[in-house]
Amino acid sequence: MGGRDGEFILAGNQVSEVLAPPNLSDVPDAYAVYVVGDSMEPRYFAGETVFVNPRLPISRGAFVVAQISRSQEDIPRAYLKRFVSQDAKRLRLEQYNPKKTFEFPMSAVVSIHRIVMSGENR
Repeated sequence: MGGRDGEFILAGNQVSEVLAPPNLSDVPDAYAVYVVGDSMEPRYFAGETVFVNPRLPISRGAFVVAQISRSQEDIPRAYLKRFVSQDAKRLRLEQYNPKKTFEFPMSAVVSIHRIVMSGENR
């Protein structure tokens, strides 16, 4: 479930099974997440499934699932956003609805994984 700013916990809990698209069938650590909330509309809508390839490089404008830890005791929060930039000190992501930019210290970034496609669930 999406929280403040669309954050969610990505704990590896299986909610459902979906067939992997052909380009991910041989990627053992590929995964999918359900979109909750409207922070990325009109690109991604609540209820869509997004497919993630954690092995692909990230480039400006890519859509990503980024895991961010606020403290060592905290469970990392995940964000489905658009990648803006990254340097040694910070990661910048953006959302569409409402338009907003996020900055996270690189020391808090657990992972950044690239979304490769999405699909509507029926």
